[in-house]
Amino acid sequence: MGDVVAWRVVELPASGQISNVSKLVIRWPAGMPEDRRVPDPFDKLVEYARLQLEREHEKVEHAKLKLQRKALKLRRKAETTRGAYGPQDKGHRTYAGYRAAMIGYEKAVREVVGATGQVSHEAISVDAGGPTPRTQRRTMEKYGLRYHLDWPPSTWPETPPGVRDGQLPNLS
Repeated sequence: MGDVVAWRVVELPASGQISNVSKLVIRWPAGMPEDRRVPDPFDKLVEYARLQLEREHEKVEHAKLKLQRKALKLRRKAETTRGAYGPQDKGHRTYAGYRAAMIGYEKAVREVVGATGQVSHEAISVDAGGPTPRTQRRTMEKYGLRYHLDWPPSTWPETPPGVRDGQLPNLS
């Protein structure tokens, strides 16, 4: 009692039946279309497809944002990255300063190993407290010197190799 109901008429095929009933009246809930009704399976499929499309759209947007963040990060890194290798020791930032320092390290090593002893890259690093062999290689290459062939430092010329008209080669 108190339910809002409507009566629905359902057509029946009367031919071939024992009875000549052609219509059936059924009690049906009334009110809004969604009130107390079982949802249509087609509506569920449409909603499922809509949710799938929405999820795919979110994935695409997420991927776009991720690429934008990555590009921004690379751009910032490119802006803040220093140029080519430069020695941390300020005295080594010029050829003359580097040559003078390396000759000083060589003299210190010769005091330890003797006048006839071998001066190696490792000895300059360990015995004289100079730069590591890796740093020596980088700095020598920066000034146009060859790591194994242009050794020891006392054999280096006053001006760096490859100098033309007083200009250093491109050291950046």
